[in-house]
Order: sequence, then structure tokens, then C-alpha cells
Amino acid sequence: MTKAIEWNPISRPASAAAAAGAVVFAAYVGINNNQFLFLDYINLAFHEFGHLFFGVAGGFIGTLGGTLAQVLIPCGLALVFVTKRELPGTGFCLLWTGESLINVSVYIADAREMGLPLVGGGLHDWNTLLGRFHLLEYDTILAVIVKALGWTIITVVAVSLIYTAIRTFQEPQPR
Repeated sequence: MTKAIEWNPISRPASAAAAAGAVVFAAYVGINNNQFLFLDYINLAFHEFGHLFFGVAGGFIGTLGGTLAQVLIPCGLALVFVTKRELPGTGFCLLWTGESLINVSVYIADAREMGLPLVGGGLHDWNTLLGRFHLLEYDTILAVIVKALGWTIITVVAVSLIYTAIRTFQEPQPR
């Protein structure tokens, strides 16, 4: 049986702020469905870095590397916060990971149409990746799966932070 993580104590105001921030962030992502959001500027930088970093492994991994870096960097930062037992930082980085997946889903869904503006006007990663395996016709199905994963992460994190805030307010305060 696995043991639950014992998070560092969090104050009532900080817990409420984390929960409220998660709800506001989820609403922001939902209201701006499939739009380029403020975090996507950072995602784009990590995406382009991923092509350079993973490009040393060859064409396929180099092409996939943009998406890998875009998703793995915020996920990796979440793991750093987990090791420090910092719930708000973990929550933020997981919300970011979920939003990044939603951003990737837009890119995947565009694989056949190739209508999105690309940095430098280069190749469309997902057209290249799916085309290589003759899976272009499944671009929208894959995009829906990736988007659902992103929303699942955002929802679980928001609910967890709300639950934590409720529990924090139910605990007696030290005198």
C-alpha cells in the first residue's frame, strides 16, 4: 500500500488563494477555448527548445521533441515541487501541464489542415509525425484524447486544491 504524500502545512489564506487561482485558471482556459493563452508564450519557447535538445537523436525524435519538452518541462517542475512537498507549486505546475496538453491538442487537430501560423514557417510537426505513420486521418481523434487528458489534469488539480482549502478551514487553528 502506498503512503500519501504529507504536504508542508499551508495557511488558510494560501490554501484559499491556491483553490481560487485554480478555479480562475480553469475558467480562463475554458473561456478562451483553443486560443493562444499567456502561458503559451512560455510553452512555445520550451517547444522550440525541445526540437533543438531532442534533435540530436534524429528526425523523428527531434520533431516529437518540441511537444515532449512543452509538456515534460512543467510536469518535471511539478515533480520538483512534490519532492519539496509544496502543494501550491505542484498544483500550479500541473495546471500548466494540463493547459500545455490542451495547447498541443490544437496543434494536433491542425495536422491535416495546416492552418496555424508556425514559427519561422517551418514544417508542421504533427503533419510530419502522423503522416509518417499514415495516421493523418486520426488527427482530430488524437487531439480530442490529448485535450481530454489536459482537462482531466486541470479538473483533478482544481478539485484537489478546493478539497485542501475546505480541509484547511475545518482544522483548528494554532493559538
